[in-house]
Amino acid sequence: MDHLALLALAQTETAATSTGLQPAGWVFMILSVSFVTSLVGWCFYKVLTAPEHES
Repeated sequence: MDHLALLALAQTETAATSTGLQPAGWVFMILSVSFVTSLVGWCFYKVLTAPEHES
């Protein structure tokens, strides 16, 4: 069997057995993305609102 046929077979088997993301996975993903987004927002806020230094 060539490589493309093996890849196609693996893809069809995976698609047939895949049930999607479990509820716990959705919760973990939403919390993770929310945390990282909040952290980036906080970092941007700290950088953009820093007081100017006088020389």
